[in-house]
Amino acid sequence: MNVNITAAAAKPLTPRQMEDAFQGSPRSQVKIEALYASREAMVTELALKGQILPLDIANLDRLGRVRVANDHWRICSPEARKALAADAHHQVRSCAAISSAL
Repeated sequence: MNVNITAAAAKPLTPRQMEDAFQGSPRSQVKIEALYASREAMVTELALKGQILPLDIANLDRLGRVRVANDHWRICSPEARKALAADAHHQVRSCAAISSAL
């Protein structure tokens, strides 16, 4: 199965969209590198904003949300912190709990 990692208008897919698109398909090195690069770019962009809101983390995949909870907790809004603490994935919730305790 060939998965296109960019949308028709040449707008890159979000890490969450890419992760969903790759479900059930073999992961090539190119796909994995594209996913990591997209995640890194989005997390870096969020960090440069100075404040992270819940809408900002909505398009991140699990590892992106983990990274925000670990590395950028201090710049998350109270609402974003609540969203991370109540995330569907236990790893994100655990990282949020640890960060909130520091």
